[in-house]
Amino acid sequence: MLRADRAIFAIYALTIAICIYFTSRAASTARDDSAYAPRASPPSAAAATLGIPTQRDTARIVARNIFDARQRRHGAAASQSDRQIVTTSEAKDLGLRLIATHVVGTDAALSSATLTDARGDAVRVVRRGARLARDARVVAVAHGELLIARGDCVAPARRGRACTLQHLLLARDEPRRTGRLDRRRRSRARSSVPRVIREGIRQLGPQRWEIRRAALARVLSNTSIFARDLRIIPAQRDGRPVGMKLLYVRAGSLFALLGLRRGDTLSAVNNHSIATAEDALQAYLKLRSARHIVVALTRGTRARSHTYQVR
Repeated sequence: MLRADRAIFAIYALTIAICIYFTSRAASTARDDSAYAPRASPPSAAAATLGIPTQRDTARIVARNIFDARQRRHGAAASQSDRQIVTTSEAKDLGLRLIATHVVGTDAALSSATLTDARGDAVRVVRRGARLARDARVVAVAHGELLIARGDCVAPARRGRACTLQHLLLARDEPRRTGRLDRRRRSRARSSVPRVIREGIRQLGPQRWEIRRAALARVLSNTSIFARDLRIIPAQRDGRPVGMKLLYVRAGSLFALLGLRRGDTLSAVNNHSIATAEDALQAYLKLRSARHIVVALTRGTRARSHTYQVR
């Protein structure tokens, strides 16, 4: 037993000695490294006398243009000037018109834009990254605006490769002109509803209207001209979309003639939900052949429906 105890004691002593050795070795190494650390030398008296700068004069180095920085900057500016920025309400070669935008502030990837062709026959909902043509894709969706990248916008600095950014805007009226005759035309155009549409809508009762087929066809083929008469945001209840809420309805507009008011929440058309942009698009496409239109809405806290008979 005594020999076993002595052996165990010897092993403990040897372990302690090894630990002390490595600890002292590490301390001495750190001390030696600090001794040889470079120290900042004070400026010499000769340098102070001659006026030589004691620190690096970066301005003088840049002025010498050692790395041809000026030429690089000029080249970069030239490449930026080669980028063509086109602002138009209709991309002629694409044959597209922007008729509505739906912007989600919390997530730009969820924002969408509604496009139609020049004749208004086909409607398409697109988001960021959607390809509109072989050399055209959607970059961003903003309020009343769609940014489209054309050409080689991924690497615009390549020589011989053009990059064009088109701001596709909501269709607007033609620019106003000066002159007495033009002022008369503008005064007649201030009515937001064309005469053929205004005369084609007749109210039959508190919640019933009659619409002529020609007036409805004119509305569905030119929805962009009414974009300024209405402001819509998605309506939610308990975190789920329930429809579209009207934030603004212009007095005397088409929507006012149809009995809609500010604050109304539209939830369905002919029993088709319009809670999302995709649902609204599907309902829009089915209205072309409909003879009886029923719009379900909520005004205040009361649910009601507006009925439109197409003749």
